[in-house]
Amino acid sequence: MKKRFVIILAPMIICLLIWVISLARCEILTSLHSNEFKILCQENTMITPIKYLKVLNYSNTQARIYCVSEGNSMGNILAFTKIGEKWEYKEWENTVWSTSGTADNIIWPYWWHFFYSHKIV
Repeated sequence: MKKRFVIILAPMIICLLIWVISLARCEILTSLHSNEFKILCQENTMITPIKYLKVLNYSNTQARIYCVSEGNSMGNILAFTKIGEKWEYKEWENTVWSTSGTADNIIWPYWWHFFYSHKIV
């Protein structure tokens, strides 16, 4: 009985642990670097105003930012490249979710935003 319990529970714990580590990494990156991208995201997206952003990836030369609009109407990923000491907009990677129904993707680790942003009828 114990062996079956461990076999069933172990994969669930591993998945949860991976998710929690991903969330923690993203929150740490956001805490450290979000101020660098607030104005850049606002200037380079159709989302006006931006409710919040999350720094998904960050290196000395590249960054991926997840921007969520005021009113939770959409969430998008923007990519930036650092040239010299200045971050420059590279591309709009995709629309993760939108209340208008146009969504390209889900996002790790913030996949639940899709469900919370849409009203269930």
